[in-house]
Amino acid sequence: MSDEWEVFPLRALVDRVVQKNDDGLDLVFSVSAQDGLVDQETYFKKRVASKNLSSYWVVEPGDYVFNKSYSEGFPLGAVVRHTGESPGVVSPLYIVMRPKADSPLVHGWLDFAFESREYAQSLRGLMKEGGRAHGALNVKLDDYFSALIPVPPLPVQRRIVDLMAHLDNHLANLQTERDAAQRLLEVERVELMQHWDQSPLSELCTIEARLVDPRAEQYGRLLHIGIERIEKETGELADLETAEAEGLISSKYLFSEDDVVFAKIRPNLRKVAYPGFSGLCSADAYPLRPV
Repeated sequence: MSDEWEVFPLRALVDRVVQKNDDGLDLVFSVSAQDGLVDQETYFKKRVASKNLSSYWVVEPGDYVFNKSYSEGFPLGAVVRHTGESPGVVSPLYIVMRPKADSPLVHGWLDFAFESREYAQSLRGLMKEGGRAHGALNVKLDDYFSALIPVPPLPVQRRIVDLMAHLDNHLANLQTERDAAQRLLEVERVELMQHWDQSPLSELCTIEARLVDPRAEQYGRLLHIGIERIEKETGELADLETAEAEGLISSKYLFSEDDVVFAKIRPNLRKVAYPGFSGLCSADAYPLRPV
């Protein structure tokens, strides 16, 4: 961190919002570590909040909401900003924060500060013995606002926020192009397959892999392919770990470098991968060996 940057306790930059839902707001948010502040009914296809929302906290656009609960990839919980235009409410289990009017912050800087090393390290130092209580961070409310936030000079904040916004827009455009190409590929694939000869799968491949105990020494260091690690339609593999690292205990298929791994659960997702190495895969997949 540059010498020009300062570090502030969180309480010096934000106020806790404890405005209850006296106006009867009906838009209920949840915090998704991956997708931000989401409308419950749209995101979950149902409302999971209490019927009585009078004790819920009001969240205005620009407010930040802290969910202390653990989620994969977010061991310290998640802080997200309300980027929408309409006020809503969140469970009183969340902490709602609003940047102070006189704080030395550019709009949106806290998005990155809450992901900084300084914030994470200070928050870990504030956690009580045991670290967690019922899946949530074991940190007192007053202590949480002592967490440290890095704050560079305003011009630096603006450059970083503007650059990241530009990159986000660029990535969104690339995703749009990728989705369009994927749809075109699907149309072409269906069109081509109408002219192909069809054969029973049994004439093209076999299943020769056997189930093994991943706790055995000779298998513990092999990479494991769970079906959630196979990207639908593309077959790309992501974030593979060894059987030992995952702590696997149930039987897995031992596949060879020639096998194709086909996920048999929800086959419409077309989760099919050609790893090109030997390893273990979920029993919810079939290792298919071309004949």
